[in-house]
Amino acid sequence: MKKHKTSNPRPKKVTSPVLSASRLAGQAGKKEKSPPAIKVAIIGAGPIGSILGAYLLRTRYKVLFVDILKGRLETIKKTGLIISGVANFHIPVSLVSTHIREIKKFNPDYIFIAVKTSTLSSIMRPVKSAFSKNTVVICFQNGLDVEDEISDVLGKNRVLRAVVNYAGNILNEGQIIMSFFNAPNYIGAMTADSNQHAEKVARILTETGLTTKFVTDIRKFTWEKAILNAAMAPVCALTRLTMKDAMEFKGTNELIKELLKESIEVAKANGYDFGKKFFNEALEYLQKAGPHKASMLTDIESKRTTEIAFLNQKLADYGRAKNIPTPYNDTLSGLIKGMEKSFTPNNSSRTPA
Repeated sequence: MKKHKTSNPRPKKVTSPVLSASRLAGQAGKKEKSPPAIKVAIIGAGPIGSILGAYLLRTRYKVLFVDILKGRLETIKKTGLIISGVANFHIPVSLVSTHIREIKKFNPDYIFIAVKTSTLSSIMRPVKSAFSKNTVVICFQNGLDVEDEISDVLGKNRVLRAVVNYAGNILNEGQIIMSFFNAPNYIGAMTADSNQHAEKVARILTETGLTTKFVTDIRKFTWEKAILNAAMAPVCALTRLTMKDAMEFKGTNELIKELLKESIEVAKANGYDFGKKFFNEALEYLQKAGPHKASMLTDIESKRTTEIAFLNQKLADYGRAKNIPTPYNDTLSGLIKGMEKSFTPNNSSRTPA
């Protein structure tokens, strides 16, 4: 687990051309001197999706951002995306939409799903309508078994799962601070027949600077990341502390340790034994996060449904299935759900249609 860069020079303007939808259509019939640029649609223009899109745009890829937040899209189309922190650059953006169904017109090679897992069930129908036989969909989300929900709708052969090891926060619309990147990211396929797609996406992301490794056992890495997120995210959400503060305060530090121990036992009972060193390695990883605000905390602050159902609740469910007591995960899950209930009585979330 590598230490992330903390330098923060002035963002560099990148002037790589980005074609509008009309120009893309106008050039469709012209003879290409070189292979056409790979087209990518990103559903979700939050920190993870925006950083992903910015890295893709500054290479040779065409990117369409899809999000329900019209104001956010208008801003990034007008001013571009400014990335600071681990990386520092400014990239123009021209293709945006508030409707998933418009992805079909764009006809992308890849669709990255970078929205919160809590919105997944409500977007899958429009995603399916925008999905073609030549499209590969990448789950770019946190949590356990997220890829199963996507493949249940789209089939396993065109669905990939990634484990993202970078994070960021929105400073202002169009301005993202990339808090850390503990490279590499990991990506894998649901079936052996799709390994070639996962290997290609790993090469694409690595080429952009988002170093990504293809693995044949992606579920191992989803479990590892879920354990880390479940230990930190709900603690930060409940206390309003940054990751750095949560690790430094004795009371929350002890709670994080107990959550780690409990989740590691659940993973081991379900066939994922990370070894004796993993507990200390996990603590070291979490200590590197620095003054980053966990996304679950930003969800609570914005009165949105969180990803708790795919983190602590999932771990508790897996524990019960193996008769492993999970009092810490159960308690944190119950508390976060209680907070959600206080501001989302119908447990609903708006999503792009």
